[in-house]
Parts: sequence; structure tokens; C-alpha cells
Amino acid sequence: MKNVVFEMRPKLIVLVAAVVISTAIGNVAVAVSYVTEQITFDEYNHYSTSINNDGEIVWEVLLNTSPGETVIVSNVRGVIYQGEWWHRPQHPFISNDGQIVYDRKAGAYHYRQIFRFGTQITTDNYHHRDPAINIHGEIIWWESDGTGQEQIVSNIRGQITSGEDTSHLDPAINDLGEILWVETSGLYKIVSNIRGTIAQGSVFRYPAINNHGEVVWSGAAQDGRKIFSTFDGMLDLGEGYQDDPSINDFGVVSYTQKVGDYWQVFRATPIPEASTLSLFGLAFVVGMGLVKRPFWKKSKTI
Repeated sequence: MKNVVFEMRPKLIVLVAAVVISTAIGNVAVAVSYVTEQITFDEYNHYSTSINNDGEIVWEVLLNTSPGETVIVSNVRGVIYQGEWWHRPQHPFISNDGQIVYDRKAGAYHYRQIFRFGTQITTDNYHHRDPAINIHGEIIWWESDGTGQEQIVSNIRGQITSGEDTSHLDPAINDLGEILWVETSGLYKIVSNIRGTIAQGSVFRYPAINNHGEVVWSGAAQDGRKIFSTFDGMLDLGEGYQDDPSINDFGVVSYTQKVGDYWQVFRATPIPEASTLSLFGLAFVVGMGLVKRPFWKKSKTI
């Protein structure tokens, strides 16, 4: 194990014009405009972003060590958890009140367990992965005990999904208690415990949801993986492979994008529609966290 310093400096990348696009399913949607910023610049791979309403972003970093040590990092607090090399913390999630959960290997058998601020939540001798948490302290994850398909579980409500013909992965939760997950039988589906199927398409993964009900996820597109939204279709965030999205109540999206040989963390801030802000003025309010998403738009079916 070694201590490392990560290079993080927000950098304004591009002002993206609004466009009309066709989603992977064939429905047409109008994408809003975004200012995108690159957050990380070092020679490590960064994965699994999560953003809250304060603009704090957490993610995992794969260090250039053997056999693959990982670290949980925040753009505000720096290194959140490193631990021993074999712990391999992954899949961090931050709530709107700043609670952070992740999974890592633990115990004599090195099963992946769920942790909140370093406190172990799960103890069963099988794997628990991809936790998410809301301001009420409800934590969800997926687990597999080796007897059937992966299921979504809550520390409050117990097992959420059922059935042995479908894998249930990539859970997400908002402060209203709506839970999302991915089902992988046939087409990949993003499913809600309240609304049913949200979207389905080619390798749709990693959904995230805010308290306005907007869902973002990553999916296959003609020029690689892109970020999709139930409000705006495929987001035009520029060229490059994009993955691991998260969204807060202001519509700000964190995600990873391949830059050269490494996956870096990015942030995309929506521009108010019909805005007359100058680019300089917009960059200022983005930096101050003052740009707020208009939520009068109805959700589109993707």
C-alpha cells in the first residue's frame, strides 16, 4: 500500500449546443445544453462516480500497483478510504447529507461487504456489491448467495426483487424511496420499484435517480458508450466514451470519460434554457453551484 496524491482541478472544457437526437430505442428527444468540466487529470483510471446536492463527487481510483489496489476519493474531502491492498474498496455512493457507502473485501474469506463511513453493514458469507444510500439511512445493494440470481436488498425493507431467471444489478435510490436496478435477461432493462420499466436497450447499465424522478444511465451508442436521460434522451457531452453517471437535484451529472489511456472524472452542468448568461458569467455561477435545472419538463419515455 502506498499513499498517493490525486490531481484534481476543475477545468471548463466546452459549451455544448442543444441538439435533436435519436436514442438507441429510436425515440427522438431534445437534449439541453451543458458545460462540461474535467475533474481529474492524473494517470490512473477512475470509475463509479456519485454526486450529491452539495456538488460533492465520490469515485474509486484504480492505482497502478499490483494486484490492483483501489482507493475511494472525494473532490471535497480527498481520500475517503484506502485500507490494505486486498480490501479493494469499490462502488462508492454519497447521499445528499454526505453519508458515503461502498463495498470492499472483508473477513477471513474476503467476501465483499457493505460499509458506511468505515462501519461494516453486512456480514453474511457471500458477496454484497454496489451500495446506495439516501438521507433516511436506507441502504440498498445487490447480493448473491450462490443459489440463484443476484437480488436487490435493503437494510430496511429486506429483499426487493425475486426470481431466479434474471440478474438484478446496479441499484440506485433517491430520498423519496424510489429504487432502481438493472435486469439482464434479454435486453438490458432499467426497472423502478414504483414505475416499472424505465428504459431498455443495448447494455443499459449504471442508472442513477434524483428527487425529481430524472433517471440517467450509460448505454451503447454508435460511437461508443454515452449517457442517457429520461428527460433529455442521449446527452451530448462531446466526443468520447462516457460511463458511470450520477445526477443531483440540480441536474448536474457526474460521469467518467476515456481520455487517452485513462478514465477521468467529468462534471456536466445544464445551462438554463433561453439564458442570456455570457460564457464567463455561466462559468462563475457553475463554479458557485447556482445553476438550477428547470423541472417543468415532463419525463420522456425512452
